Amino acid sequence: MKTEKRLLATMLSVLCIGAWPLTSHADSAITLAIPDLAAERSLPMTLNGDASVRDGALYLTHAGGDLYGSSFYAQPVSLFNNQSFSAHFSFQITSPTCTRGLGGDGLAFVIHSNSSMSKAYGQGLGYSGLSSSLAVEFDTFENGVYGDPDNNHIGINLNGDARSIVTAKAPFFLNDGVPYYTWVDYNGATKVLEIRISDGIARPSTPVLAHTVDLSGVLKSDVFFGFSAATGSCHQQHLIKSIYFHKDFIAEGIDPVQNEYFTDRSK
Repeated sequence: MKTEKRLLATMLSVLCIGAWPLTSHADSAITLAIPDLAAERSLPMTLNGDASVRDGALYLTHAGGDLYGSSFYAQPVSLFNNQSFSAHFSFQITSPTCTRGLGGDGLAFVIHSNSSMSKAYGQGLGYSGLSSSLAVEFDTFENGVYGDPDNNHIGINLNGDARSIVTAKAPFFLNDGVPYYTWVDYNGATKVLEIRISDGIARPSTPVLAHTVDLSGVLKSDVFFGFSAATGSCHQQHLIKSIYFHKDFIAEGIDPVQNEYFTDRSK
């Protein structure tokens, strides 16, 4: 009998050890976690301009000319640690018009310090003119007057200025209809802003764009975060498929592959 009990205990131990990797993911509370907009009953975001929620996505614009659209978290968020934050989202840009696959004009991840909205279409990407703001552009149209390097780049823009302070060539064609996964992280201690992008869900180890910038002189402590997009004479659809945001820097980034996130509703 004792031998049978020891054997049973050993088998249970092996089974538990073997099952451990299946439950190793950590549950983490962050400011906002929407893994799949198609499963979201009520989006806690404002809708401005052409923005709408349909077909399981947040549409910032449809494929029409001279449009703007934006969507921001409905409540202000306090960036209490030197404006530090981490964000992760997926987007899709489809149905570009004009020749050679060109479409207008792109979308942006935006953080700003006031509740006013921009109505800038075309090269303004729906955020131009917003004071006290940070925009990370995913730009698909070359506007030479604003110093755009090409029609497929990522840029960092401050205080509603459509001229980027730094750009990097996108490693993919941003408006080819493929869903892209993006990470934007700002460490207020080092003042380094990093942007990563991938066509898969795994977070790249190397950023496509990294830049040192002091956001304490740009953003106030209470901010609104979200997205904007615009079209011009060339146009396309701009979709957001998932949204994660945290009001502090996460060193390893927001990584749904390794962790399961949920919205912190304690405050």
